[in-house]
Amino acid sequence: MCVKVSSALFILITGRPIVIEPYISSIDALVAAWLPGSEGQGITDVLFGDHGINGKLPRTWFRTYTGTLNWYEELVQQLLLKPELRGFLMYLLLALQYVEIQDGVGVTKATGFVISDWEGIDRITSSPHSNYTYSVQASVLAGTDMVMVPINYKAFINDLINLVKNNVVPIDRIGDAAGRILLVKFTMGLFENPLSDFSLRHELGSQDHRDLAREAVRKSVVLLKNGKSRNITDPVIPLPKKVSKILVAGSHADNLGYQCGGWTIAWQGFSGNNYTTGTTIFGAIKSAVNSSTEVIYSENPDGNFVKSNNFAYAIVVVGEHPYAETVGDSPNLTMAEPGPSVISNVCESVKCIVIVITGRPIVIEPYVSSIGALVAAWLPGSEGQGITDVLFGDHGFSGKLPRTWFKTVDQLPMNVGRPQLVLLQGHAYLSSWLLWFSAYSLEFQGAFTNGRFLQQLDLLADTVYGRRKGKALS
Repeated sequence: MCVKVSSALFILITGRPIVIEPYISSIDALVAAWLPGSEGQGITDVLFGDHGINGKLPRTWFRTYTGTLNWYEELVQQLLLKPELRGFLMYLLLALQYVEIQDGVGVTKATGFVISDWEGIDRITSSPHSNYTYSVQASVLAGTDMVMVPINYKAFINDLINLVKNNVVPIDRIGDAAGRILLVKFTMGLFENPLSDFSLRHELGSQDHRDLAREAVRKSVVLLKNGKSRNITDPVIPLPKKVSKILVAGSHADNLGYQCGGWTIAWQGFSGNNYTTGTTIFGAIKSAVNSSTEVIYSENPDGNFVKSNNFAYAIVVVGEHPYAETVGDSPNLTMAEPGPSVISNVCESVKCIVIVITGRPIVIEPYVSSIGALVAAWLPGSEGQGITDVLFGDHGFSGKLPRTWFKTVDQLPMNVGRPQLVLLQGHAYLSSWLLWFSAYSLEFQGAFTNGRFLQQLDLLADTVYGRRKGKALS
C-alpha cells in the first residue's frame, strides 16, 4: 500500500527484478536494496548521503512479465532430462553471457553477433526437428542473430517469415540481428575487400609456423610413466640415440592422418600420409637418432619377430582413429585395434615405450604393468618431431594432464579435485546442479554477470583446455 505524503521513498527488498511499473508514478524515489542481510545500515549510509550510490543493475529491469520465458524453462527441463542434449545447453549458457532478455526477446549485449551451431536449433526439441517452427521461434527470440542451416534453409526462411507476419517474432528483432551482422561485415571491410589477402598464402605452413607447432607439441606431451618398477633412479626416458637397433611399431607410428585427428582435411579426418605434409613419429625418430642406429618399422609385429631381432628398445605408437562429433561417441573408450595386441607382443619381449595418440583419456590400465614408459601425445598434428624432442631428452617434459586419467570407464564422471566434468568428443558439461543453477538464474539477479559464476566458467575452460600451468614431472 502506498500512502501519499509530501515525499515518498520506496526501498525494494528482493533477490531479483519484480514488477514495479504500476507504482512508479506515485513514487518520488526508488531504491533496489536486493537482500542486504543483517547490515541495514548499509542502506542508510547512502539514503542520508554519508556515501554515494554507485551500484549498477546486473541486468535490465523489465516493465512487465507475462511468462514469455516459459519456453526457455521448458527447454531447460527437456535438456536436463536428456543427457545427449546437454552439450547444446552448455553452448546456450555460454552464449547467454552475451544476451539479455528484454520483454521476452533476447537482445545481444556485445557489439558482435550470435551464431548457432550446424543444425543446432533443430536440437532444441528433445527429438531433433520435431517442431521446427518452435525451434526457429525459440532461437531467434533468445538472441541468435545468424542461424547455421546447411540444408533445409527454405523451411527456415518460410517459418521465420510466417512468425514475423503473425507478430510472434517482432520485426525489430530481425532488424537488430541484420544490423549486428552488417556492422561486423562493414567493420571487417568485407564489402570493399570480400576475398582473403592472397599475399599471405605463402606463410601457411611456413617453417616459422611449423617450428611453433613443434614447440606446442613438446610442451603439451605428458609423461604418464617412466620406469617399469616406478623407480625414478632407473628411468627409461630419455632414450639413448645411439644403439644398435630399435623397433618402431603400431598403427599410429607412420600415419599423419591419425596424428591430426578429426576435422583435418575432411570432417572425420583421414588415414595415411597423402593429404597433408608433415613429419610422422616414425620419421621423427629416424631423424633424431644417431646415423649408425638401425630403425626398423613393423606395424603389427608378432612376439617371435620381436624376440629374435635383439632390439635395444621398442617405441609403440597406438591410440584412437580420427573422429569428429558423435562419430567419436564411445561407451568403452578403448584404443583401436590392433593396439592392445601390439603392446602385448612388443612389451612382453623387449623394453618398450608406448605413445598414445588420442584426443581424450582412454583405457590403458590393463597394459600399464608391461610398459616401460608411457606418454600421452594427444593429437600432435603434423609435427611429430615435437614428440621426439622430449623422448630423447633434447627438451624436458612439461605437459600436465588437464583432467584425471581414469582406470576404468565405470569411474566416470570423475576429475579429482575439480568440479565434476564429463568430457565426451570435446564437449564439456558441468554437473547437473550447476547446469540447473545456470539455466534458471536467467530469472534471478545478475547470474550471468555474477563473479562467482564467471569464475566457474573460467575454471571449466581452464580444466577442459589445459590452461593450468604445466610442471616438469619427476
